[in-house]
Amino acid sequence: MASSTTPAPPPPPATTTTTTGGGGSSSMLRHVGMSGSYGVTFWHQLGKHKLDVMRLSEQPLPLVAKYATPSPSSSYATSETQSQRCELSMDYSSFEAIASEGDDVGRGLVYRGTLYNANTQVGFKEMKKAELFAAEANKIFEDIKSGAALRDTTLLNRFLIVTYADLKKYHFSYMLGVPAIRFDSPSATQPTPASDPATNISIPHLVGSPVHLSALLSAPLTTELHKKYWSPQCRWPFFVVKVSTENPESLDVLPLSSLLTIVTPNTPLPPSVWVAFVDPSGMKDNPGWPLRNLLVLLAVQFHLRTVKILCYRDQAPFAETSQSVVIEISLPPPPEVANAVGWEPHPNGKIQPQFVSLSESMDPIKLATTAVDLNLKLVRWRMFPELDLNMLANTRCLLLGAGTLGCNVARTLMGWGIRKITFVDNAQVSYSNPVRQSLFGFNHCTTQTWKAKQAAESLMQIFPGMVAEGIVMNIPMPGHPVVASTQGIVQEACSKLAQLVKDHDVVFLLGDSREMRWLPSLLCAAENKIAITAGLGFDSFVVVRHGVIPREPSPRLGCYFCSDVVAPRDSMTDRTLDQTCTVTRPGISMVASAMAVELLISLLHHPLKAQAPGEERDATSMGLGSVPHQLRGFLSQWNILTLTGFAYSKCPACSPIVIEEYQKRGFEFLLQVFNQPTYLEELTGLNKLSEEHDWISEENDDF
Repeated sequence: MASSTTPAPPPPPATTTTTTGGGGSSSMLRHVGMSGSYGVTFWHQLGKHKLDVMRLSEQPLPLVAKYATPSPSSSYATSETQSQRCELSMDYSSFEAIASEGDDVGRGLVYRGTLYNANTQVGFKEMKKAELFAAEANKIFEDIKSGAALRDTTLLNRFLIVTYADLKKYHFSYMLGVPAIRFDSPSATQPTPASDPATNISIPHLVGSPVHLSALLSAPLTTELHKKYWSPQCRWPFFVVKVSTENPESLDVLPLSSLLTIVTPNTPLPPSVWVAFVDPSGMKDNPGWPLRNLLVLLAVQFHLRTVKILCYRDQAPFAETSQSVVIEISLPPPPEVANAVGWEPHPNGKIQPQFVSLSESMDPIKLATTAVDLNLKLVRWRMFPELDLNMLANTRCLLLGAGTLGCNVARTLMGWGIRKITFVDNAQVSYSNPVRQSLFGFNHCTTQTWKAKQAAESLMQIFPGMVAEGIVMNIPMPGHPVVASTQGIVQEACSKLAQLVKDHDVVFLLGDSREMRWLPSLLCAAENKIAITAGLGFDSFVVVRHGVIPREPSPRLGCYFCSDVVAPRDSMTDRTLDQTCTVTRPGISMVASAMAVELLISLLHHPLKAQAPGEERDATSMGLGSVPHQLRGFLSQWNILTLTGFAYSKCPACSPIVIEEYQKRGFEFLLQVFNQPTYLEELTGLNKLSEEHDWISEENDDF
C-alpha cells in the first residue's frame, strides 16, 4: 500500500481524529472531531439555571453552541503534535436562544443542543447516556430522511451534554456528545470495518488530494464568494456554490435546498456546482466534524456516489490567500439506521466523564455571593417556592440600636438575604459588650469604637456584598429637656432621623429605653412605614409590629405605645447599675431578635404585606404562615403568646391628633414634647383618663 502524505499517528487526542494512509488514488476520509470549549460563564449560568429555574427537574434543556472558521492568522496543523481541535464553544448565551437557520455570533455558526442535568452524582453515573446519544442521532437521521434538514441545515448539527453540578463546591461533571451518522452502521455483534480502503467500501473515501480554493477560482471570483457568503442573508452552515456557465467570472451562493432543482437523482453533480460547509477544522488535509452528517444527507436524499466539497475556512478580514480547500469524496450507499459516533474523549483517551472546578478561579466575593444565597434558593425548590429573594435583597432596613438586639437582628437579616442595613447608635463598644453582641470583638473595646460604625464594618467583613452604614447619633426623647445651646443639634438629629425613616422600607426599634422608641414610632406612623419593636425583660421579651393604614373596613393595628395609658417620660435618670445595663438571660435576646426578623420575613411575603391582619383563621395558606401583631415570650414558662391589639385613639405616638400636630408644627411640636413631660398626655386626653380612674395613681410607679 502506497504511503500517504500524512503519516499515521498514534491514538488521537481528545479533540481530534486524523487521517491514515490510503492505497492508489484514494484514501479513507477522516474528520477532525469536535471538542467542547466552555467559558466560565457557561458553568455559572448552568448553576444559576439549576438553582432558579430547573431546581429538582431533570427535564432536558435546549442549548445553543457556536463554532467558527479558523482565524485568518492561524497556521494549519500538519501533524498530531499541532492544534487539531474543532471548538464547540459554550458560554452564558448558550441558555438564551434556540438555533435557527443563519444564526451566527461573530462569524460563528450554531449547533442545536440538549442538556441533561442530574440531581445527584449517583444519578449522573446511572443516567442512560448511550440511549440519550442514540436519541439525538435519530433526530438527525429522521430530519435527513424527511428532508427537513435540507430546509433548515442547522438540524444536521446537534449535540448533547450530560452534567452534574455540585453547587456547594462549584464542581461540575460532564460528558459531551456530538453525534455523526456512520455509513457502515455496524451491528453490536460485528467488529468495526477494517480501515484499509482496499477492503472497506462502506465508508467515504477521499479521491486525490485537497486543492486550495485559490487554485480553482480567480482572485476576483474568490472575493465575490466571500462577500456573498458573509452577507446577512446567507451565512448558512451548509450551502451550495454554483459558478455561472455563461459568465465564468460570476458565481452564486445558494441554500442547500437549491440542490432539489439542480441535482438529478443518481446523476453526478455538474462540475460547476460544489456543495460547501463552514469548516472549523484546524488540520490542513482533514475536514471538520460537521461534514459527516452532510455526506449522509447527500447520500440519502440524492444518492450521490461522488461529490466535490468546498471546505470553507475563510472569514473577514480575508487573507490574500484563501484557506479554503476543495476535496472530492467517493460515497458508499446510504446508511439504513442511525448508528452514530461522537462522544468527546477524556484527555486520557477513554470515553468517560470529565470534571471542571470553578472554586479556585472564581472571584472570592462573587463566590461568597453565590454561596450565601445557596440555602435560600434551595428553600424555593420544595419548602417555599414563592420566596422572593430579589425583594429581600432590595429591602432597606434601619436598625435603631446596635447593641445586643441590633447585632442579632442584623445577623439574622443577613441570613435571609437582606443586603441593605443602616445602624443608628450613640454608644461606644465597652468591655462587657463582645460576649453578648456578636458584631464586636475585644480589640474594639480598647479603641473606643463607635458601635454603629463598627457593626456596619463587621457586616461587610462577614460578607463583602453587604451595603451597610453606621450613623452615630442621639435620638431625641420625650422628657429629656433641650436647652437653648443644643437646640440646633437636636433639630438636626430630628431631621436626619425623619429622612432615614423615609429612605428605608423597614425600621427596627431596638433601643434599651421606652422613651427612645417614641420619635421613631411617630415618624413610622406618619410615613406609614413597617416598624417592628423588640424589647427584653430578664426572662421575657416582646415583639410588636406597628400597624399601618389598613384596608377598609379592617381596624388599624396598634403600635408599641397603644397599650399604654401614660405617655413616655424620662426613665433613664437616677437609675442604679443593674438598671443601666441589659440584665437578661443571655439567650433571650437571640430568641427575640430571631422572632422579630422572622415576623418581618413572613409579613413581606403575606399577600397583604404590611396590611396583614393580626389574626389569621387559615395561617397555613398565607405564605410562611401567620403574621401575629404581638409576640410575648416567657422563658421561665417556655411559652410564647400571640396577641392582637388595635390602635388606641389616645395613643401618644400614633393617634391621629399626634400625627396631625407633628405634620402641622414639625420641630416646634417635638420640642414641646421633649421639654414638657405632661404635654402628650394633655394633647391626647390620657390625663383625663388618669383622673377618671382612681386605679391609676401617681404612687403606681411600676405601671
